[in-house]
Amino acid sequence: MVARLSGSDYRGILEFLHAAGEVDGTDPFPVHVLARLRELVPCDTVSYGDFDRQGHAWRTGVRYAGEPRAPVTPAIDEAHGRLAHQYPYRPWSPEARRPARWSDFLSRRELQALDLYWEVGYPLECEYELELWLATPDGTAGGFGFDSFERDFSERDKLILDTLRPHLVQLWRNAGARRRESRLVGTLTPREREILLWVARGKSNREIAAVLYLAPGTIRKHLDNVYEKLGVSNRAGAVGYALRIETNTFADESAGLR
Repeated sequence: MVARLSGSDYRGILEFLHAAGEVDGTDPFPVHVLARLRELVPCDTVSYGDFDRQGHAWRTGVRYAGEPRAPVTPAIDEAHGRLAHQYPYRPWSPEARRPARWSDFLSRRELQALDLYWEVGYPLECEYELELWLATPDGTAGGFGFDSFERDFSERDKLILDTLRPHLVQLWRNAGARRRESRLVGTLTPREREILLWVARGKSNREIAAVLYLAPGTIRKHLDNVYEKLGVSNRAGAVGYALRIETNTFADESAGLR
């Protein structure tokens, strides 16, 4: 039987994308977004990590929603990297552009014949795995892992992730753009950031000069430096960066008050 998504499945997908789209930080999949994904694809734990191009266990900065049944000890972590060659679903394989269960490649008997099972899966009580690599035109970006203790994943679960896949790639790209913006903004001096914020509030060079007790020519020179650092050619191009600075500053101040 061919898996089909229900109306409630599509509503769940839209609700997840709405929640994930509200993330404005540099992490595309923080824990609260993973928790929403865990509701959409029922599992005991879901994790995400960026692709490790050095090849150690293939993912770095891994974070989880849900609690493993046992702690991830240094021995398990070491085995995870050492036995990566036994993983049936590898990030460079032709299948990596689609979600896949380990049971799509291995029988239970074949899985339990692997050292990977006894040194990683069995200690964590992870009996069933569903994975999705984020394949982009520039290569693999990262990977999701879904773990289940008692039941295997369904074709419906795979179809949910296949439907989400291009949107997850776009969320990753959006966060990458925010990281690049953050790095560029980080090159500004405190004075340049201050002037840029006044520009975003609609002040002219002469008005900014009066507020800061500087010469208009000094303001113009600072703005030339800002444009060069941000890779823009005019005030309008810099305003988007300024609004992000102001939003992040407000968020930081609000967090300090709580």
